[in-house]
Amino acid sequence: MKKILILAYDFPPYNSMGSQRPYAWFKYFHEFGLYPIIVTRHWGETYKDASDYIKPSEIQKISIQETETGTIINVPYNPNYRDRLILKYGLRSWVLYRKFITLLYTILQYLFFPFDNRKGIYDAADNYIKEHKPDYIIATGEPFILFRYASKLSKKHSIPWIADYRDYWSKDFNLNNHIETMLYTFFYTPIEKHFVKSASLITTVGPLIQNLQKALFPKKKIEIILNGYFEDEYPKNTIENQRQETFNIVFGGTIYLFNPVEIFLEGLAICTQNGECQKIRATFYGSNFELAQKERIQKNSIGIENHIKMTDRLTRNELYSEYYKASCLLIFANQQMIPGKLLEYLPINKKILMAGKDNGFMEQIITDTNTGIICSTAQEIAEALKSMYKEWETTGSVKCQSRNIEEYSRRFQTQKLANLIKGIEN
Repeated sequence: MKKILILAYDFPPYNSMGSQRPYAWFKYFHEFGLYPIIVTRHWGETYKDASDYIKPSEIQKISIQETETGTIINVPYNPNYRDRLILKYGLRSWVLYRKFITLLYTILQYLFFPFDNRKGIYDAADNYIKEHKPDYIIATGEPFILFRYASKLSKKHSIPWIADYRDYWSKDFNLNNHIETMLYTFFYTPIEKHFVKSASLITTVGPLIQNLQKALFPKKKIEIILNGYFEDEYPKNTIENQRQETFNIVFGGTIYLFNPVEIFLEGLAICTQNGECQKIRATFYGSNFELAQKERIQKNSIGIENHIKMTDRLTRNELYSEYYKASCLLIFANQQMIPGKLLEYLPINKKILMAGKDNGFMEQIITDTNTGIICSTAQEIAEALKSMYKEWETTGSVKCQSRNIEEYSRRFQTQKLANLIKGIEN
């Protein structure tokens, strides 16, 4: 069995959407002829606010867990000077000074290791390769500093590497200001080209990023490996058919600036006016974590506050339990990529309401799997909600007859990736 070294910053027990991608490789690669070695940051169990992410690790030495199906190398995290300022004085102190320090770290980490407090991942990977030379290296970003590590390790040890984009790098659409735009355009673009040019394969999560990478690397093979759902995380016996007292529209996770939250809330307001649909509620699980998005929901929910619920973050199992109890699952259009949340919704077999228009990729998945309703205006959302609410009042649930969802599983996508990797010639 060939060995593949995986550089991944996010990994369980930190259960972000980004961590699920390398976890799927760790879980399934061995089924397809690859033995995975994960090199990652050590993560604790609980992350309630932003400062928790930058606290020093509970361990001070590298820990290694070896199993028949894979190896996990956990590297301690040590906060840098900027992080220590936050931990000592809080997020509201030394803001301008910290921004300046952050800018220095952002630039210099790609040039000099002393400015990179994640270098332990590189060192651990390098030491492993010296003793157990793997056949391949794959780095999944963000953070894209991992691409630097993979490129250097590939050159040093003559091992082919794969660049996996979960997000944008130099072509990021979500920049907040002119300084960030300048930084990405004039600094990150040449850095990205310099490191990724040595990759034997580029993979990414959706068509738009694929097209952008083709413009940067016209001679490279660039393939889409979707995110997806873990088949064994969905219980066979659920409470999905038990009648709930409220028609509950559920969204779980992070809301981004580009998500059209406003048209959904406007549609909900239209739906509930004149005393209609009084037992309807929209629940945003995890929305309390991001203060800006919580305030955004509150600002656009004036007059329908009684129909809105926001909560702290839930564990993955708790969130799935709420999905099964929902009457309808909410997803926001994303013109940049196919969100993993949409794919995680598919095996729930609940009607999906998509608010907004995308570039057609999400719409195609929803249509092909027969899982939802696509609404581009607030009025369309209101009509869709009224129709589902009427069905719920009559039957106790909203019927969904999904189909063809198997290819969106994490296992299927991992098999696709394994086949691509094994096709790389050393």
